[in-house]
Amino acid sequence: MADFEITIDGQQVPVTKGQTVLEAAQAVGIEIPHFCWHRHLVPVGACRICLVEIEKFPKLQPACATVAGEGMVVHTDSPQVIKARQGVLEFLLANHPLDCPTCDQGGECELQDVAFKYGLDYSRHQEPKHRFLVGPESTFDDLRIGPEIIRSQNRCIHCYRCVRLVNEAFMEDDLGAYQRGCHTEIKPPPGGEIRNLYSGNLVQNCPVGALTSSDWRYQVRVWLTKQAQVICPHCPDGCNLKLWTYHNRILRATAAGNDFVNDGFICDVGRYGYQFATSPDRIKQPMIRKAGELVEATWTEALEYIKSQTNTLKSKLSGSGFFGLVGESSTNEEIYAFGRLLRRVIGTNNIDHRLGRKRKLSLGRQVVERGIGSDTIEYADIEKADVILVIGSDLHAENPITALRVKKAIRQHGARLILANPRPTPLGIRAAQVEVIYKPATEVMFLLGLIAALISEAGKKPEAIDLEASPIEEFRSKHESSGQAAAICGVAAATLEKIAATLSNAENIVILTGREVEQHPYRDSIYLAIGNLQSLCRSACFAPMPTDSNSRGASLFGAEPDLLPGGVSVDDKAGYEDTWKGPISEMVGKDTIGILDAIAEDEIECGFIFNTDPIRVFPDGNQVKSILEGLKLLVVIDSFMNDTARIADVILPLSSSLETEGTVVNWEGRLQYSQAAIAPLFESKPGCEIIELLADHLGVKFNQPTPTDVYREMIQFLNGEMPAQTQAIGREGVLIKSTEKKAVPDLADIKYTPYSEDNQYPFVLLVGNADHHRGTLSEKNDSLMKFTSEPFVGINAAEADKLIVANGDLVRVESRYGKVVGKVTILKGFADGQVLVPDNFIELCPNLLMGRQEKVDLVKLTKM
Repeated sequence: MADFEITIDGQQVPVTKGQTVLEAAQAVGIEIPHFCWHRHLVPVGACRICLVEIEKFPKLQPACATVAGEGMVVHTDSPQVIKARQGVLEFLLANHPLDCPTCDQGGECELQDVAFKYGLDYSRHQEPKHRFLVGPESTFDDLRIGPEIIRSQNRCIHCYRCVRLVNEAFMEDDLGAYQRGCHTEIKPPPGGEIRNLYSGNLVQNCPVGALTSSDWRYQVRVWLTKQAQVICPHCPDGCNLKLWTYHNRILRATAAGNDFVNDGFICDVGRYGYQFATSPDRIKQPMIRKAGELVEATWTEALEYIKSQTNTLKSKLSGSGFFGLVGESSTNEEIYAFGRLLRRVIGTNNIDHRLGRKRKLSLGRQVVERGIGSDTIEYADIEKADVILVIGSDLHAENPITALRVKKAIRQHGARLILANPRPTPLGIRAAQVEVIYKPATEVMFLLGLIAALISEAGKKPEAIDLEASPIEEFRSKHESSGQAAAICGVAAATLEKIAATLSNAENIVILTGREVEQHPYRDSIYLAIGNLQSLCRSACFAPMPTDSNSRGASLFGAEPDLLPGGVSVDDKAGYEDTWKGPISEMVGKDTIGILDAIAEDEIECGFIFNTDPIRVFPDGNQVKSILEGLKLLVVIDSFMNDTARIADVILPLSSSLETEGTVVNWEGRLQYSQAAIAPLFESKPGCEIIELLADHLGVKFNQPTPTDVYREMIQFLNGEMPAQTQAIGREGVLIKSTEKKAVPDLADIKYTPYSEDNQYPFVLLVGNADHHRGTLSEKNDSLMKFTSEPFVGINAAEADKLIVANGDLVRVESRYGKVVGKVTILKGFADGQVLVPDNFIELCPNLLMGRQEKVDLVKLTKM
């Protein structure tokens, strides 16, 4: 709703109070050129190219920095304005090289466009242009200022958009402006480089060719490319990417505009993480194991072999002897079709997607009944929050764009960020008001201490919460005081009281949890404790962050043994049998843990693994490998030759996520459509087509070989109206809201038993992401490997001194279940008795050190 109107070039323009003249003009499609302005930055009016004439103002005004006022009359193209812009351009071009034919920005250069519209065809300058040279012997000014960014200072127009994005929007400090006037240089601090996680956005937002990326540089002219809108496959944020292709090759990724999700930015993992599509590890054609060796085969041979072996085993075991595992980065259509294949064609409900937890994969009954974690939260809610509490998450690495939205909330209205983790994180250094480092695996005790402190705060303002006094007193009598909990989790009681006071006074709280919580053996207790926190605060909503790009889609579209697509119990299968034109097994399905146990007991002898690598991902990879090797038939459908594929009996090459269309669901529950950027490479096929071929060979025709076909069927099982075609899904996507349950008006009892220390294995193993890496795909991208090229074993300086090791020295990390070797990296702020190993590199897999029955994984270190 507009507050008033102004007139721009004779057109009545509605304005919201606080909008600038530039923003008002943009909203109705009136073009005003600008260089220094960016919608995520505070206007500074530095470049002056946006000068406009405003009646009753004595001189021209910068449209970007002039707040619109009621009744304003603005002229954006008057003779006076044109003359002023020509003057500004003359100064900008005084030292700017006229090298458009060789400049990599040609065709998308904002300076080129403005010069074309307003510039003169001559120059009054006769003096030599000021030139920057990288060295005395150089005739060029190209300078690599980061692993991926090359700076050409002579092309810089000193708009400072890049420097201000780093400082204001990203809250980083690895780029600055040095010297003054025409001598000003844009570069990192002395001895440093530009390598923050959002650095690629500087290239995309540079209005000229001063900053370029080496992945795209001099590859092709931009007007020769094709573009596709895809959803990033690397994390559950669901960022919108634009992939630029030429002759079926992806040459770069940029942020696609979607204010509902990534808000114009993407992280570097998404920007450079498209290169996995052409990885040397790609499976190029089907393979069959013969005489103990995998040999190449045709699709017909592979499918016939699967048909023969499956029918033989099915006649012996029925559907109970089969299972399926599906990766959480698969599309909704692939997940739905895979589940339908298993349940309708194979006749089994043994299906799962959850591979990262050791035990108790489903949430407990009490958590579900209380509706904890079922709040519908969007990115916009994070931006509106006045307090954001993040528990057990390196949000910066796990959900980079969510972290950027948190920073935006801090920047725009002073939101307070409280981080609680077992180790320091980059977000804590840059943005947190309070960063709490608790002892590993003591999240429950930290929360119990916080609850105790909140109960004390609630006593000061009992009217602020809806709970009666009796359940509060009952809870207090059963659980530790804040002081007792503080002693166990290693957080000062005063800190807990400070956090409690902040939460108690807040009007709008958002609670986020991450990997440490999702993989925690006491996840239910943590959820129940967070539910208690919500009950003790005025208004608090809770969003548990899923682990992979389509974890929510996998859960929603039937990849759990007891749930059919849409979250319907298998007991209510009649409607699905009608749609699938056949019976669904009544057997009780097994989850991942049950499947592995059943294979070990010879109850299951055949498996289909789609787009995932359980040997690499599931805790205790050695045991998983040993179990899977006992199968009579293992069919792997994947894009890459991974550890699980190497022990398969049949491999079917799957087109990568960038070669197939489909929908995915991000952490908000937002369903979005992703296009295929390129045609399938090698002899690979899209997932839905492979599943259709398998079903056909096993005797059932669904006649749905494309994602569009599958989508039309699967949406009937979702609540609410959905677009009939994938192509009809708008840029904002479709928000699938959770069925919110009203919380029980009391405090849940929290159960927790601390883990036992072991002198033989004195270190607690922590697993995370290396810089510019996430998950197992990132190491297949050359650009990301420039930031961190190898795994490491992270310890603090004190522990390094005890071991007599320095950065780069080799150590052996050993547990009761396995051992790995890696190079030491000394980490600042890291606690004693902890070791961090990233899980992004195949040559050092931390899951080999994990035990399925262990609550906490303990290891020892030995200098090599």
